[in-house]
Amino acid sequence: MHNDQTRLQTEVRNTQVAEEMAPPVAERPQPRSLVRPSYYLDGDQRPLHRGAMVACFHRHSDWAVACLLYIVVGTAIGGREHAAGSVLRVLLVLATLYNLAASDWLHNLDQNVPVPLSAMEMKRVEWTYYRHDLVSISSILTSSFGLWAYNLDWQSGLDYGFGASCLCTALVALIATYGMAESSLKAANPILVAKPFVTIVRLIFFVQFFCLLLYESRIAHHSDLDFCFLIWLVYMPGFLCYAIKPAVTRFEFAFGAHEFFHVFVFSGHVASFTCDLLARAHRVHHPSVFGVP
Repeated sequence: MHNDQTRLQTEVRNTQVAEEMAPPVAERPQPRSLVRPSYYLDGDQRPLHRGAMVACFHRHSDWAVACLLYIVVGTAIGGREHAAGSVLRVLLVLATLYNLAASDWLHNLDQNVPVPLSAMEMKRVEWTYYRHDLVSISSILTSSFGLWAYNLDWQSGLDYGFGASCLCTALVALIATYGMAESSLKAANPILVAKPFVTIVRLIFFVQFFCLLLYESRIAHHSDLDFCFLIWLVYMPGFLCYAIKPAVTRFEFAFGAHEFFHVFVFSGHVASFTCDLLARAHRVHHPSVFGVP
């Protein structure tokens, strides 16, 4: 009996010591998914790894170095080339760099602002880069179309298609500047207020990618540059993720559908750069195909 009481007292004492040594609930570390603040525009949770890839490429200048290497190799291939080819190649590079910077600031504003601003100021900065992000996406679609129209020798009405894509980008820029003005910031959720304009922009993206670029890819598929059709195929899953935002609940604490969008977009950039260099070499060795004397 005495031994049972002693054992019971010892267990109670050990339990009390363990409770005293345990940190209070408020001091226990929170899940990593809750470390980053929500988006200031709509209050959506910012996943832990949201924007990690674009931040790495942007802040360490990795993508800038890759773009420079792409330009240098394209020049080193040699051969005769119209100035339009070089200009379009540079425009595509600038469009990707523009998109990279806008995306990094949009998704990593909590990391890029060294001195915390007021909630309204953070909201204004995020809104600015959200609009830049839309314009930069359209710019990539147009510059890509122009470069590949040039590589395909502007055949089958691709010059008109390039003009149409330029008009699309101009329209997106006008909507982002005037339709999605800073007056929308007065609302609790500016994106919801500007939803009609955002919907129009997404429809323009659809026209640029699933109509114009797909048409151009089909032309490439039936030409000497048939391998260029792969570019559209690499980009396509990313734009589907952007359009329909599939649920990835299992991984939402770390990253969402937008991360898949980033992965496929930059994979598409790499495919585009690589295929352009191959097309450049093909043009040098088969000039008659492209009407080069």
